[in-house]
Amino acid sequence: MIMGLTEMVVAKMAYCYAIAERGLNAFDATDLLDLLMGRRDDIFNFVGRPVEDEHLAMLRLHKFYFRKRGDIITVIVHLFASFGGPKHEVVIGPDRQL
Repeated sequence: MIMGLTEMVVAKMAYCYAIAERGLNAFDATDLLDLLMGRRDDIFNFVGRPVEDEHLAMLRLHKFYFRKRGDIITVIVHLFASFGGPKHEVVIGPDRQL
C-alpha cells in the first residue's frame, strides 16, 4: 500500500475548486503546486482532518468549503457528504487578498 494516494486526489480536488472559485491570484499556492507536480513529497503537511470538527451540510454527493486559518486559506473537502463520508482539510496557501 502506498501512503498518501487518496490524499493526493483530495489535494488536487481542493486546488481545482479553489482556482475555479477564486481565481489564480487569490492566494499563493506555490507550495501546494510543488506537491502536486511531484517536486516535494510531504502530502500530510497539506492534507489531514479538519482543524475543528464541523457539522457541515449534507446536501450533495461531495461538498467543498473555504476556511481562513490566520492568513492561510484552506478548503474542506467533504467526500460523499450526502452519506456522511469523510472530511479532509487541504492547505491551499497564504491569502493574497488581505
